[in-house]
Amino acid sequence: MMGKLANGCVAEVFASDDSTDEVAANWVKRFGEHESSAIADLFNFVLKSAGCDHKVDEHDAEDPDHFTDKLTDIQEEYQAVSYRWICCEA
Repeated sequence: MMGKLANGCVAEVFASDDSTDEVAANWVKRFGEHESSAIADLFNFVLKSAGCDHKVDEHDAEDPDHFTDKLTDIQEEYQAVSYRWICCEA
């Protein structure tokens, strides 16, 4: 599951011995230091946890309009891949 996104929250939750409280405290600290980077990290964690290999970066998170568009693009592509997988399995 780790793959090339094995950093930030993904690595802390799935590959470290840190407690969830420690992971959350580390993220809050990163958020205080650089908001857009921490938000991107959190979204990448959610995406990876959902089985999606797409990711966003801090530049995506800095612009709310662009970020929304990026997430919509990821959602549409993920749904298309899921639909193709279901159709091929039938």
